[in-house]
Amino acid sequence: MAVIPSLSSFYSNFVNQEANKSKQRHSVAGSSGQFSVDAGAGANVIKNAQSASVQDARENAEITQENAVAISELAKKGFTLTLGSFVASYKNEVMVETDQNGDGTISLSELGKQVVAGGGTNAQAVAMYKAMDENGDGSVSVRELEDSLPNPFDTADFVDQMKARVEQFQKNADPNGSIIVSPPESSPVSVDAGLVLGSLAMELDAGSRASNSGSGR
Repeated sequence: MAVIPSLSSFYSNFVNQEANKSKQRHSVAGSSGQFSVDAGAGANVIKNAQSASVQDARENAEITQENAVAISELAKKGFTLTLGSFVASYKNEVMVETDQNGDGTISLSELGKQVVAGGGTNAQAVAMYKAMDENGDGSVSVRELEDSLPNPFDTADFVDQMKARVEQFQKNADPNGSIIVSPPESSPVSVDAGLVLGSLAMELDAGSRASNSGSGR
């Protein structure tokens, strides 16, 4: 019998791993005053994430519409089907950890606490807060926060790790045995919201400074 393990902790570990790598990379760059040749891309990291989120929302709406009939039929039989993704789950986890009072708005203080906890600075938090404010009303909604988080799973590194995980499962699986899905983890690994936001603020800052340096400002 082969058991398919839960992927929850795998995804969370990957998010934390990538955030930590980014933090280390930009910490070294900032302390040395040197920037990599592609550091300028960090200046648009928030805008790129926001654009990608708009596209994801459009695609999710299309998928929901395409499956509307099937969802309705299941509902008639007493089943509730909710479409979701690990991307949405990780973004929601970061949002919940940041919106401490649950009022649906991320204050600069709330964002700053997470950024500083993740290794960033208050100044970087202020810059990122402004970048996340898509409609320019001076505040950041929970939706704007989630929209501003890049998708860490849309990378070659994630594909390679997932492929290796699948190959390991196939290697250990008994071709003549049954396959079951393991139950949800009782204590899954959590996404480190501070690390995610701190590293993102550092990346935004590094990219902005590299762009300003390149333009002579």
